[in-house]
Amino acid sequence: MPEVSVIIPVYKSEKCLEKAVNSVLFQSFSDFELLLVDDGSPDDSLALCQKLSSQDPRIKALHKENGGICSARNFGIDHATGKYIAFLDHDDEYMPGYLEENLALLKKYNADYVKFGKIYRCVNDDGTVEDHHDEKMLKALPFKDGVAVFSGDEIKNNYTKIRQAVKTMYIWDGIYVASLIQDNNIRFDTGFKYGHEDIMFNIELIARAKTIVYSEKEYFIHNFTKISTSSVFKPARVYDAIKTATAEKNLLTKWEIPEEVILQGYMNEFYRVLNMIHLGRKSVKYREKKEYIMHFRNETIAKLPDIKGSIKKLYKKDKMSAVLAFCLHRKWVLCISMMFGAYQSFFG
Repeated sequence: MPEVSVIIPVYKSEKCLEKAVNSVLFQSFSDFELLLVDDGSPDDSLALCQKLSSQDPRIKALHKENGGICSARNFGIDHATGKYIAFLDHDDEYMPGYLEENLALLKKYNADYVKFGKIYRCVNDDGTVEDHHDEKMLKALPFKDGVAVFSGDEIKNNYTKIRQAVKTMYIWDGIYVASLIQDNNIRFDTGFKYGHEDIMFNIELIARAKTIVYSEKEYFIHNFTKISTSSVFKPARVYDAIKTATAEKNLLTKWEIPEEVILQGYMNEFYRVLNMIHLGRKSVKYREKKEYIMHFRNETIAKLPDIKGSIKKLYKKDKMSAVLAFCLHRKWVLCISMMFGAYQSFFG
């Protein structure tokens, strides 16, 4: 049995996969299995997986019919034999020490999973590269000697800080005890096709975790390109945002977390909704924008028992989110459009 299973979903990956694979193979920690899950790629990705597997016995080439990234990750989980599970997307990279140092933290604190810093590496249209560092986590959590540890009730009592630290909850910025996933039958929801699956998976994890450790050190490079303003909007993404927001609300209600924290979570997802429909741009007509915004409102904040009181309490902690929630509550869609348009122009 290997110590850790690293899962890479593979689809149309023949041009970038080897770089991701090498970032695992060059790790100082060597007791791992690397599961390359070909998700019915129409190119030569499967042949590349098989070639890489023939060169290193730790690499296993798996194949399945196309079902999307959630299905591929689940397939990897089902075939994982390691005590720990880590994820890597085919175009991202592990940094030196990723496995060795984070596994040491997991064992030291007997944690269910470890999260750490990451570098967002953006490739611009002109080919230039910009690195952005994970400063939100550094500001949000009470690090001491490079780590922040939460156990038992500390997890729910510090949930606001944890959520702020990982405002967009990814799955590849952590290593997880396999039994936490396997024993609770936690899997990625294959209904998600355009993102959000990480958030839902993380909500399932944190609901069951007994100890979580965060490292302030960066161990991961997330490569991406700037999305064109002409990219096609998918209405399903709005409904996915509602789904994840509702899942988080259900967890926080179970934990008896104050309603203003639930409201803040709703606003986190609402920011994503606004970005997704390109508010202030021409990709979605105003009538459609209003329809999506009102649907989000009716399925989230409209169902809170004390929305006015929650907005007032949230204003003391997060003025921008509170103002946005107030406008959403009052159905001031045009005001929201103008606010977000100004925000986009100012912050780019």
